[in-house]
Amino acid sequence: RFRRPPGSLPSPYPPSFRSVGRLRLRTILFLNDAPWVSIYIMTITRMDDLAVGAGIACLLRGTNGLKSILPVARGVGGLCVIYVLTSMVMTGGFLLRSDWTLTVGFSVASLGFGSVLVGVLSARAESLSTRVLSNSILRIFGKYSYALYVVHLPIVILLMVPNGAHAGWPRTAVYFWHLGMTIGLSFVVAFISWHVLEHPFQKLKRRFVDHRTTPDPRLEAASAS
Repeated sequence: RFRRPPGSLPSPYPPSFRSVGRLRLRTILFLNDAPWVSIYIMTITRMDDLAVGAGIACLLRGTNGLKSILPVARGVGGLCVIYVLTSMVMTGGFLLRSDWTLTVGFSVASLGFGSVLVGVLSARAESLSTRVLSNSILRIFGKYSYALYVVHLPIVILLMVPNGAHAGWPRTAVYFWHLGMTIGLSFVVAFISWHVLEHPFQKLKRRFVDHRTTPDPRLEAASAS
């Protein structure tokens, strides 16, 4: 076992090793004809997001912070866009069950979203990216994000297009049809979940407030909204 010296900063390299390990594991499972849904849902095969997030957090705590990450993030983000576009051309759509997705694709998605996160953190308040991401529509999706995360996979499987269905449709058109239906139905379920389950349960927090302390007005406003 190794311990970091007191006062030293965490290294981003262990998280990056874990991300490479997840990629290797997914590739092995794919080559051994493992069910695609197992590769998609198992935590051990989908830890790239945690690894990338941990790596960014470690680098942000360095002496240069965002300045040391931003140029790399731009390059990595560009490469991720190229990979996604290439995979869509080769497969007729960024298909969940394709080898492009089940092996390298999940790592590419993690690195791509990590690059976007770095760009957002480094953007100025008046920049275009900040204004776009502060849009009320995107904030609505953020409000219902937990239920969207929980229900989207069952809906993806429920709406899965069988082989041979929509004969004559381009594969890209089928992909975007399935994507739109999945987002729409997931949002409806998440909306119901928020108003029927989540928000009523959040109101119960007021019964457990320590009245000897002054509540944070920001938390009170969030709970009431």
